[in-house]
Amino acid sequence: FILPYGGNEINYPHLPETHLILETKDGRSCERSLTLPLYANNPDYLQLLRQNDLFFMAELSDYAAVDKFHVTYRLEATPYASATDKEAWIHPLMAAGEEDDYPFESLMQHMTYYIALSLGGQDDRALAGLVARAPCLIHVRLELPTGSAASGDQPAITLPVDPERVPGLRQLIDQELEIYEMVTMDPRDPGEDRPAFD
Repeated sequence: FILPYGGNEINYPHLPETHLILETKDGRSCERSLTLPLYANNPDYLQLLRQNDLFFMAELSDYAAVDKFHVTYRLEATPYASATDKEAWIHPLMAAGEEDDYPFESLMQHMTYYIALSLGGQDDRALAGLVARAPCLIHVRLELPTGSAASGDQPAITLPVDPERVPGLRQLIDQELEIYEMVTMDPRDPGEDRPAFD
């Protein structure tokens, strides 16, 4: 993404400027517009992902991160999960994850997209509160490309899977689990509600 041009000059590809608002702990803010190549081997981009959860969620909320990285997902039930929640959707989601296949990855992409989009307006404190009380968590990690010039820890974020506090999430989970069951069903097994044909 950075190419030598005319000696020591650096040439960036044509990209729209990124508008950033920097807020300090004492409440001051300053605005800057700059070119920020959003590439997986740009150390500045990776550092922004590591340090700013809102920026990370913005990348998840339009599938931008999925296009640049191999994304891994891990679900975790918390002590706040009720027996009903575990039986109805948490354990089915975790069971799907044990298969480690494309349908599960697609399910996780849709769910993280929805959660990140829904919580994009939360500040760090509010997001931390949601994570602390959620019945289930999803740990998202972006794996750096092989041979990447960038170094450091892989960017990661933990999102709350909480249908009570994310409107519409329960319906999405039910729909995604239904789709997952359909695409992973053995075609030789007609199921209880499907007619068998010889």
